[in-house]
Amino acid sequence: MLIKTTLILLLTCFQISMAQTTKDSLSIIEVLKKDYEAFGSYDIEKHRSYLTNDYILIENGEIWNLNQEIDYLKKHKNSKTKRVDAFTISDVKIFDNIAYVVYNLYSTKTNEGTIKKFHWLESTVFRKVNGNWKIALIHSTKISKKEE
Repeated sequence: MLIKTTLILLLTCFQISMAQTTKDSLSIIEVLKKDYEAFGSYDIEKHRSYLTNDYILIENGEIWNLNQEIDYLKKHKNSKTKRVDAFTISDVKIFDNIAYVVYNLYSTKTNEGTIKKFHWLESTVFRKVNGNWKIALIHSTKISKKEE
């Protein structure tokens, strides 16, 4: 009887743990998508709301902090470029209050009839702050089109 009770308790704990992991994974991916929407529409306050205070972006051999990224957004706020992003998530790992996601980012930028497509391989580190997942670091590698 004790073994049966212990097994049931262990299975219940495992199911609860898996449910929380699934919920966190979905929350993390939602934060990622909403942040890119805010970034693409140059919404500084919304973008900032998805980031930790010590956020860092690593892209094109440069390291940017939050203030540098906000300066970029301010500079381009009146741009007529429209950006649409799509993601292919490769991996989500959660370790207590830290998580990371590896994904391909596909962006289409349209400006006055000109369409440009981009592809990046990215990894993002998330940290849970006051119960909410926030982006602490993005590392982005642009994938150039291979010549055939």
